[in-house]
Amino acid sequence: MTDVIGISPIRTTPENMRVIENETDQGRVYTMAVGNSFSPKNLSVTASADGLVTIRGGDAKGDGETYRVAQAFERSFKIPDDVSADHLSAMMRDGQVVIQMPKKSLVPPTTDAETGTKQEHGSE
Repeated sequence: MTDVIGISPIRTTPENMRVIENETDQGRVYTMAVGNSFSPKNLSVTASADGLVTIRGGDAKGDGETYRVAQAFERSFKIPDDVSADHLSAMMRDGQVVIQMPKKSLVPPTTDAETGTKQEHGSE
């Protein structure tokens, strides 16, 4: 695994949460260590139309009266054009967010319900 080249963080908290990229024959896998203090229900992964993937997380602990500890992060990165963010899958494993995206060339084309024409993923 190597650091993602050409991906610059938009906003990062804390600084040591790096996104690591691993390219496979099937696509790309991105991992980011978040630790075991975040539960999967407090994490979200979204992809925008312009190829930006954002990982967000937050957690608050305490008894509500005498103390409260809150932590949050947001990390965004740009994905390469050869993968399909439309088929993104994400899961939490061993304190890491794992995001998988297949290569566009491996995603079967869909048929437009109205026109009956096939459309390749990622084509306009």
